[in-house]
Amino acid sequence: MMNVDNILIFLSGFMIGGFICTRAEAFLIERRFPGEREAEDVAPYMKRLSFGGVFFSVLLGVVAYNLFPHVFIYGLCGGYALFAAKIGM
Repeated sequence: MMNVDNILIFLSGFMIGGFICTRAEAFLIERRFPGEREAEDVAPYMKRLSFGGVFFSVLLGVVAYNLFPHVFIYGLCGGYALFAAKIGM
């Protein structure tokens, strides 16, 4: 049952998952393309990171949620997947 506490725990996991996703992608892009870079050079790599991030977070979320069913893990992986998908970009 989703009460207020569980919703807040889910949302905190969601925000942390989104933050981890943006920081991980920024680190990987900076490592792959050091210094100045053009958007056209980074776009194909971003698309691969997007697909890989969604796949990784869904796979990890299913495994982790089956091992330790908690709302925070569901929110963490959901936030990572949503930020990795870059909906609207």
